Amino acid sequence: MSSRETQMPLNAAKLRKMREKRGLSQRELARLCNIGETQIYRYENEKGEPSADFLARIARRLEVSTDYLLDLTDDEVGHLREEPLTVEQRRLLLALMDQDARYLMLLASNWLEEKLDSDPDLLGGD
Repeated sequence: MSSRETQMPLNAAKLRKMREKRGLSQRELARLCNIGETQIYRYENEKGEPSADFLARIARRLEVSTDYLLDLTDDEVGHLREEPLTVEQRRLLLALMDQDARYLMLLASNWLEEKLDSDPDLLGGD
């Protein structure tokens, strides 16, 4: 590992739990992640910390978030389970990135029109 790579403080118990939950040996997980065969043993026994790259590989293979393995959350999958964006959501994001004010105003106007149609008293009218 180069001196420029950052090591991450891994939760060894969570790594072991998820590896076992997936039915993988330490050696199998290491091979799947294309890392040294003894590395998973070292991480699970707190004899070393993975680089950010190795952590990402391990998380992908175990289908968990890196935040979970770093003990930043108890949610195993976090953002990994989010639903894909709808076509409208993608269009909105593109408009925001492109700073397309005309399209954003059109979306806001359509949204407000839908809300007023479903609840005419929304604006506090008499």
